[in-house]
Amino acid sequence: AGSWAILWLRAEPAGSDGGSSWSPRGPLPWDERVGVALTVLAALLAVVQAFLTQQAWWNWDGWAIYDFKARVCFAARGIPLAFLADPLYKFANQAYPLGFQLVQAYLGSWAGGIGTPWLRLGSTLYYLALLGVFSHLVADLGARRHRWMLTALLAHVPFLVNQSSDGYMDLLVGAAMTAALALLAKAARGEAPAWTVAWLCGVAAFMKDEGMSFGAFALAVLLLTVWSRRTTLRQYAVAVAVLAVTAGPWRLLTSLKGIRLKDWKFSLDYLFDNLPTTAPKMLKTAFLEFFADGPSMANVGGAWNSFTLAEWWVHLSTSWLLLWFAVVLGLVIGWKAFRAAPFRELGLLLLMQQGVHAVFYLMTILDLDFHLVTSVYRRALQAAPGFLALAAAAWCRAMESPAQPAATPGAPPPQS
Repeated sequence: AGSWAILWLRAEPAGSDGGSSWSPRGPLPWDERVGVALTVLAALLAVVQAFLTQQAWWNWDGWAIYDFKARVCFAARGIPLAFLADPLYKFANQAYPLGFQLVQAYLGSWAGGIGTPWLRLGSTLYYLALLGVFSHLVADLGARRHRWMLTALLAHVPFLVNQSSDGYMDLLVGAAMTAALALLAKAARGEAPAWTVAWLCGVAAFMKDEGMSFGAFALAVLLLTVWSRRTTLRQYAVAVAVLAVTAGPWRLLTSLKGIRLKDWKFSLDYLFDNLPTTAPKMLKTAFLEFFADGPSMANVGGAWNSFTLAEWWVHLSTSWLLLWFAVVLGLVIGWKAFRAAPFRELGLLLLMQQGVHAVFYLMTILDLDFHLVTSVYRRALQAAPGFLALAAAAWCRAMESPAQPAATPGAPPPQS
């Protein structure tokens, strides 16, 4: 709610209209009306899906980690310290941040109980917020003319629709990250205070550990705004403090209690020893996930296998559709946009975050094939809205007609 207010109560999106003469204050063009209708349809379906009591949790993490921990927080009326220290519940990954589960438990205390539909509805609300924030980000970057059609395309991506009620945290973290990107775009122009970016990164970090690295990189990118004098050192110091206050307490608590994940071996020797075998598997998994017939335990670790057009479409029609094809095409066509703010800052932040994911795969002590197959799509989901917004806006800017040179004052009018 806070990120929504900051985005919409500040100045109107400052991007160009993508080469169109359409005024954002006027009536929507017909294609944008279709986009609004499709977005509303997706939102209604997500709400209905959240309250389908016959639908069971279809994934382990949603049921055994996040749903379970929300119920434990509700029973404890707060942070369940005994649960976090009990080795019997190691399967629930006790080191995972409890931010959203505490919110669910709090709402449950008002509702008089904590049922599955209410647990799902929290994810649905974040899904709706993501669509609103994404449309604003797209417009702010320069694709205002196509904002709702692009939002409709994002809204109907199968993975996003699934996570709008399946209990995973990746969509929620992605929504917070997208809001942080939108505020970072404003901060890069001096239109938003730096602490708002840090706050949204802290929200992401209090839901999943990936938000912590995202916040650290956001602070690094904000240094560019300090260098360009769009942010003062005092404002930057406030941003650092806000991130520390929002993301730090949980890390301090788990550190004091000795609660930590043991899925990685933090050693440079271990990382470089794994690099020759792990890096090709990471690239192969990403290609299979985004552009081919999907990764599996058989094809990630084995030889390259051919696949039919039907197998290719079965995977993409239930996962990403053609989202990543559109992202690559937009980045290739509109690459010049990344030479200037805010494309430069936002693109750098997203790339650094993906680099962290790669480093953790190099350091994992879990079965690498299993780890890649079960997590690559979820981590990509966090960044997908940001990449799509940047690619679409860069594409629109590249497609703009060249601006006519301004007339010199006092010069005679051009002869026809």
